[in-house]
Formats: sequence, structure tokens, C-alpha cells
Amino acid sequence: MEHLASLPAFRTGLVHGTASCQAGWELTSGHAEEDYVATMRGIAHRGIRAGFRSTPVREVTGELVRLARQGLSERVADSLESPAVLRYPDPLEEILDTGEAWADRCVGG
Repeated sequence: MEHLASLPAFRTGLVHGTASCQAGWELTSGHAEEDYVATMRGIAHRGIRAGFRSTPVREVTGELVRLARQGLSERVADSLESPAVLRYPDPLEEILDTGEAWADRCVGG
């Protein structure tokens, strides 16, 4: 059940890592509300195969996961987290690599 820790770790790494928070903000800000709404609808139907404007969601998400890992590494270096947290984003990277989410496996792909 290690996938359960992946989203809280993703959020923690992005929000509490100084450089990762700023980089994540720059990556995802400055778009019209319609772009976000269209992306959310696309994700609901196509998952990571959806697009965020002209960029695949898979690509944007991959960069956000990388930034979250960077933020978690900062927290480990500052003794705010155990080194074990560095493996928590692994299930997210597996989804990016395979294109198959845990929920897809539960319903048979």
C-alpha cells in the first residue's frame, strides 16, 4: 500500500521545498481558468494522456514529481524528514512510466 503515501509526499515536497515550490508555481501558473478546467476534464477522461494546453499532462506531471523529490531531499537534508520519504514518490513515477494508475489495475486496465 505504498501508493497511499505518494500523494502526501508529492504535496509536501512541492509545497515545503523552497526551490521546488517556486519552480512548480512557475510551471503551472499564468494560464486562463478555462485552461485548468479543460485540463481537469481531459484528465477525468484520458488520465495522463490528456494535455495541458500544448503540453502533455504526463510531461508536466513528470516535472512536478521531480520537483517534489527535490523538495523532499531538502527536507531530509534539513533533518525534517526521514530518508525513507524519498521512495514515496516511486508509485507516481511508475504511473508516468507505464501510463497505468493503480485504479486502472483495480478495474482491470
